[in-house]
Amino acid sequence: MLFLSRTHVTRFNAITGGEIFNIENNVNGFLYTDESELIKIIESTIVNKEHLLQMGEASKLHYANQASPDRMVKGVLEAIEYSIQ
Repeated sequence: MLFLSRTHVTRFNAITGGEIFNIENNVNGFLYTDESELIKIIESTIVNKEHLLQMGEASKLHYANQASPDRMVKGVLEAIEYSIQ
């Protein structure tokens, strides 16, 4: 499903990756706390494809505006400069 490729699903308290900082629950992706919530999310994507499309577009905009590679590189460079000082 092409539209699902931009909508992210991750565990609310994930300890790896950084997606939890880029997901606004039920706006541009899904955060879940247990398996029963994950099952509900999967079921909702089957019956509410329009909402999933909207979330995919919101995710695309978020990454273009807030998490682009240029912004991420800038953040790393600022962290390095801060550490040096």
